[in-house]
Amino acid sequence: MPKILIVEDESVVAWDLEESLARLGYTVLATVTSGAEAISIPTTIKPNLILMDIRLEGDIDGIAAAKQIRDRFDIPVIYITAHADEQTWQRALKTNPYGYIIKPFQERELQTTIEIALRRHELEMRQEQTKQLLLTTINSIKEATIATDEKGCITFLNPVAESLIGWQTHEVLGKLASQVIPLRDAKNGRAIENPLAQSIQKATKITAHNFCLLRAKNGKDISINLTATPIRNKEGKIIGSVMVCQKVTDHQSRETGQHLAAQHLVETLALSIQKSLSLDQILNITVTEIRQLFQNNRVIIYQFNSDGSGSVVEESLANDCQPMLGLEEYKPWIADPNTIKHYQLGQIQVIEDLYTRGVKPEYLQFLQFFDIRSQVVIPLLNKEKLWGLLICYNCAVSWQWQQWQIEILKNLATYVSIAIQQAEIYEELKLTNHKLQDIIGIDTLTQLRNQHYFEQSLAREWKQLAHQQIPLSIILCDIDCFKAFNGTYGNEAGNDCLRKVASEISQSIVRNTDLVARYGGEEFIVMLPHTNGEAAIWIAQKIRSSIKRLKIAHVSSPVNRYLTLSFGVATMIPNLQSSPKTLVASAAQALYQAKSEGRDRVVLWDSRTYNVK
Repeated sequence: MPKILIVEDESVVAWDLEESLARLGYTVLATVTSGAEAISIPTTIKPNLILMDIRLEGDIDGIAAAKQIRDRFDIPVIYITAHADEQTWQRALKTNPYGYIIKPFQERELQTTIEIALRRHELEMRQEQTKQLLLTTINSIKEATIATDEKGCITFLNPVAESLIGWQTHEVLGKLASQVIPLRDAKNGRAIENPLAQSIQKATKITAHNFCLLRAKNGKDISINLTATPIRNKEGKIIGSVMVCQKVTDHQSRETGQHLAAQHLVETLALSIQKSLSLDQILNITVTEIRQLFQNNRVIIYQFNSDGSGSVVEESLANDCQPMLGLEEYKPWIADPNTIKHYQLGQIQVIEDLYTRGVKPEYLQFLQFFDIRSQVVIPLLNKEKLWGLLICYNCAVSWQWQQWQIEILKNLATYVSIAIQQAEIYEELKLTNHKLQDIIGIDTLTQLRNQHYFEQSLAREWKQLAHQQIPLSIILCDIDCFKAFNGTYGNEAGNDCLRKVASEISQSIVRNTDLVARYGGEEFIVMLPHTNGEAAIWIAQKIRSSIKRLKIAHVSSPVNRYLTLSFGVATMIPNLQSSPKTLVASAAQALYQAKSEGRDRVVLWDSRTYNVK
């Protein structure tokens, strides 16, 4: 079971944690009371997780200790506290905690937070291992590879590139590629524009064979072939470029260009994965570039389902071919069951003429319908499990593959397999982080507190003010006609609108004791302790005016041509016999009334209406 270190200076709380963890089946490695002790423990015995009280006596508080532990030992830390002001909370968030538990805690909440934190840490380690594997593979490639960011500044050189140009990566990192690797036309000696910059500006592949001279660090000119291609992110935006260079000698054959193009495809795919390009884009690049490179009639990616069936998830084909994309296969025409066990071992299948294999009549119909004569099948593995197949089809009677072409396909399949594994880790990590963000109380879109955190804070404030008999106010507001806004401007514009509104509401709230949260969809909520109804109305009107000053266009709104908000305000003096949910429900009733009366207004729960337009 996971070993846990407790860092807590309140003995009663520490004892309670030990008892709870024992009941949940965890091993308590030790319990210490100071930040200094917490930092010293991992040097001898490394825990799997640390539960850290934020407020600790001494020179090193829980946040400072957590930062040192994360930097030095990479151990996940979950914060425990009874209450933290906004400034302390922001300090804590900068240490990238794996969770946040508020005292007094429930055992189920404790267990959930621990399990999510441990899973997230495991996924992050797997992701880092995948990155290191990818980097090692890139560095082992035999062609010189240079990558830049979108400004043309160097971000990567592999060892072959360092040897070719004479510069080490640390010497040129962040410098313009055009300055580090000047190029000239081999025919007339004139300087030419750097292909890396060209590929970014023109958003296309730039190729040059036997016409470039590269000036190395020692001043020597080197004749090279090169290909530069832009790198795009998940949204399709160009974020850099990659160039593959090959030194040219007089005796090289005509195949040099095709060899270089093939190697460039491998490099581009590798760096695209490193830049976290989406799996769909990786697969699309793979099939498109392979077909263009080897002049196949059709290249597909076939993915297996859990029940043994499968489907074609990506395809590139010649204009005169019948498309396979989306084909769901329940009969073994694409994936021959007799060869599955060989694919699972990573073995490749090359068939120059399928018609000579004595195929069954129904399989022959399949081959004739899709005009298939020969094929090369490369297995795609995900952690030694067969994920799918990369298949090249041709309609020629005989198609003889050269060994270097097979090697290129094997290299490409390796990178696609890495991309598949990385995509799986990324999706699981994203889901885990969403769960974690929900637990620690942050809305990922607006960076405000979320509903879960707000309700916990409201319950604590309710109890405290009930003893003091001091008023507590709530402002519940809603963006008017937000569905129409999304329909007109799109979801991305809608998300940007939510972020702007959230920021404006936050800036309108100045006291540390007040709390702003996203309450769901397009709803926001503000908790105002020590605030009566009149003051709460004034704050709501202040927020309403500030939103109008943003002048966010909303042509679909029947209320105003600019974005508006409706507000419901409720005020109560808390008592222990009632629930804080009553206060929120009252604010919701006032908000409903504001919308019923025409929107873009503030309504107080006691029926006093402020209708200012």
